[in-house]
Amino acid sequence: MKTISGGLLAHNQGTTTTHAWMWKITRLDGLILAFTSFSDDLMLNGITYKANVGSYTATAIRSTSDLAVDNLDLNVLFSSEAITEADLLSFKYDYAQVQIGVVNYADLALGFLDLRDGYLGEVSVNGAQFTAELRGLTQLLQQSIGRKLTKRCSADFCDAECGLNPATFTVTGTVTAVASKEQITVSVPPSRAGGLLTFTSGANNGGKMEVKTIAGAVLNLYLPMPFAIAVGDSYSALAGCDHLFSTCRDVYNNVVNFRGFPDMMSSDQAYAYPDAR
Repeated sequence: MKTISGGLLAHNQGTTTTHAWMWKITRLDGLILAFTSFSDDLMLNGITYKANVGSYTATAIRSTSDLAVDNLDLNVLFSSEAITEADLLSFKYDYAQVQIGVVNYADLALGFLDLRDGYLGEVSVNGAQFTAELRGLTQLLQQSIGRKLTKRCSADFCDAECGLNPATFTVTGTVTAVASKEQITVSVPPSRAGGLLTFTSGANNGGKMEVKTIAGAVLNLYLPMPFAIAVGDSYSALAGCDHLFSTCRDVYNNVVNFRGFPDMMSSDQAYAYPDAR
C-alpha cells in the first residue's frame, strides 16, 4: 500500500500542481545516482537529485492487488556524465535498485510519493539513448524456490551445494590473439567449456561471459563482449560443468554432492500405459 502525506494529497487535489519526477538508482557497488525532471537540482533526504539529465520517458506505472508482475520501461537520452554507455555495457547497472516518485518542487517538505520500487532488468543501448526494464518487486515472486526434480545437478559448479573449491578449477592468463569479440586465443585455457571467463584488465575489465567451446587454446564465447578485446588483456576462467551425473562421477569425483536425480524416469515413461503390444 502506498502512503502520501496530507499536505501532498491536498496539493494533488488542487487545480494547479507543481510536480517533479524523481528517480534514484542504487548500484550494487553502493554508488547512488539521483535525477529529477525539474529544471534545478533538488535536495531530498540528504541526496542531491540532478536536473537536466536529458529526455526521460516511462511507460505507464500500473499497480495491481493480485501479485501480478508490474514492470515498466525507462527511455533516457545520454546527457549526464554520471550514466555512460561504457558503464551500461560493462554490467555495472545489472540488478541496480531503482526508486521512482514525485514531489512538489515548490515545497519539498510535503514529502515524497513513492510510485515504483524495483531493480533494473534488461538494458539495451541504441545510439544516444538507452532503454532499461524496471522490474517490480513482485518479479521476485516468480522465481522458483527450493529444489526441482531433474536428472541434471541443480547446483552451480563450485557453489556451497556443489562443495568443490573454485580455486582448484580456476586458471589465470592473458589473451594472446583476438579473432573477434567472441573468439580469442589465451595462454592458459580452462579445462572444460561451459565455465565463466572474467576479464581482469582491459576495456572489458570486470566483464564476464560463459565459454561456449574450447579448441586447444581458442575460446569461443556464448556472446560477444561489449568492448574490443586486446592482446595482453588478463582474465580468470572457471572450468565448466554440464551437470550430468557421469561428469560429476568421472571428472570431478563429487557424486556425494550431486544434486540431481539421474535415475528419474522420463516424461514418456511416466505417462506410458499398457497397450496391445
